[in-house]
Amino acid sequence: MKKPYIIVVVPFKGKCDLVVSCIQSLVYSYISGFAYQFYLIDDSGTDKNKKILESKLGNLINCVYYHNNKRNIGLTRSLYNLIEEVKADDKKQHTHMLIVNNDVVFLTGTFNALVKRALSNPNIANVGCKILDWNQDFIIHTGTRINRKCENWIDNPFVGLHRNDPISNNVERRLWNNGCCSLYNLDILKKENMNFDLDFSPAYFEEADLMTRLNLKGYSVLFEPNAIVRHKMNATVNDEIQKYGVIFERNWKLYLNKWKKHFDSKMLYFQ
Repeated sequence: MKKPYIIVVVPFKGKCDLVVSCIQSLVYSYISGFAYQFYLIDDSGTDKNKKILESKLGNLINCVYYHNNKRNIGLTRSLYNLIEEVKADDKKQHTHMLIVNNDVVFLTGTFNALVKRALSNPNIANVGCKILDWNQDFIIHTGTRINRKCENWIDNPFVGLHRNDPISNNVERRLWNNGCCSLYNLDILKKENMNFDLDFSPAYFEEADLMTRLNLKGYSVLFEPNAIVRHKMNATVNDEIQKYGVIFERNWKLYLNKWKKHFDSKMLYFQ
């Protein structure tokens, strides 16, 4: 098996202080055993953020490949373009892609826990985290699963529990993992010629849609409890909260209209 080589993608639009905290925490959470490379995707259309990050990250910037969208094309399109670029480049040895919001920080060992789980079976398409509140030790997300008793059949288990609650410490399959931090198997995306659906542009539920498709193709989407991050909710969209609230609701309806009819499929029952 070839040595793991992870692309760490951090999309952002301003908020450089969050980008710095995210990258530093990921580097400090790394232990050993695989190579990785940062891809920072700046969707602001300006070079000033690059200068700020270079000054604050110092030597860390040497391992960063920097994309600067010359116009604001949105998260979904930015990620789509990068995945297509990677899929088309047969010379690169990248095996996985970790997509991380800039409003996330990694706890020690998280990066390794994600990669170790992803490598445990070639059928694993995505691995996600236990996501904690930014300031407190309670869980705000561990991915979703089908539960007929819940509204729209979507269950977000373990929300509100303490991070160490035993019920939250098992590896489990998920309908989708939270897109703020999840690791994709690039070999599977290449094999199946899969990518994000641009109907979900500019953002929200593009990852839920892709992971649902991967599940229905028979691949595994897993929650890894030893991978733990803190998420500063809405930190990247606070300046445009009303605009993105409308987009969120629109894409949530789009997701349900596309997939709810499949929620009774045996391929989506993991319990």
